[in-house]
Amino acid sequence: EWRYGEIVQEYVPKIIYLEGIDALDILLCPLLEDAIVHNLSDPEDPDYSWVWRPKIESEERAHQPRDFLITALLEAVERLADQNSGVLPEIIDLLEGQDPPRSIFRRVILHLMRKYPEEAWDKCVEYALDPELLGDRRTWHEYALFLEEVFPLLDEEARDELIEDILDGPNLSSDAVDELTEDEVQKLIENWKLRRLSLIEEHLAGSGTEEYDALTEKHGRYPNPAEPEHGVSSGWVGPTSPKSEEELDSLHPKEVIDYLRNWEPPQEWRSPTPEGLGRALRSVVSQDPQSFSNLSDHFRELDPTYISSFI
Repeated sequence: EWRYGEIVQEYVPKIIYLEGIDALDILLCPLLEDAIVHNLSDPEDPDYSWVWRPKIESEERAHQPRDFLITALLEAVERLADQNSGVLPEIIDLLEGQDPPRSIFRRVILHLMRKYPEEAWDKCVEYALDPELLGDRRTWHEYALFLEEVFPLLDEEARDELIEDILDGPNLSSDAVDELTEDEVQKLIENWKLRRLSLIEEHLAGSGTEEYDALTEKHGRYPNPAEPEHGVSSGWVGPTSPKSEEELDSLHPKEVIDYLRNWEPPQEWRSPTPEGLGRALRSVVSQDPQSFSNLSDHFRELDPTYISSFI
């Protein structure tokens, strides 16, 4: 894997220099798709990139081909945009057209538009006002950083539309809140609004300012609203595991690691969380520490929650 990373780092920039945007279509995007599928039990599954690459601009946990290729893709699109800003809409169209669509490509687009908003302004407005992105934890970090940059540039009508969408609150299904009390549901909604209003607090006006002031007075300021959303739901509900300790203990340690790698926390409230699964893992590892210790390297690619539980 290290040698592969060295090859990517040395040769991909030269290929980008020679082939330009065609290299994205012919080489980088297909390679990245292959690297992602290699780590999935089912090619139709989501890419889970928000778990193993929480911040797309950070290589803190990068050690697999998919990580090297994402870094190469980011550097390539930025280099192409620097050389010719007019190519940005074409790059966005190419990334949007990937089949199957992956969260990672949308995150690259958001990262790119944050750095070069004026070069694809129509797309920037479209993405800023997308209700799906406003509530999608898979792309939250990149969308939040993007919104902080772009919101001040929006016209008054677009700003008002976005603020109104935030004030309307999250779209919670009846199943998601069925077991919650009325006070718990209200707290979830207020937290959701506070996080999003915190990103644009300096540019709020009217009802947006009134709502934000009321929420901060009640809950205080929201710390680090642009941080990745992976696992934050556990702050509001008790951590539960998708598998019991007995079920995990019945698996071979390698099967346990595969499950940790591929399991995706549901987005519904009161659903199992990584913290809950980590608790079950901690108990199972403590019963057979040697077997898991022999596989310790495999934990590097997992969510930090599981690494902490393993240790």
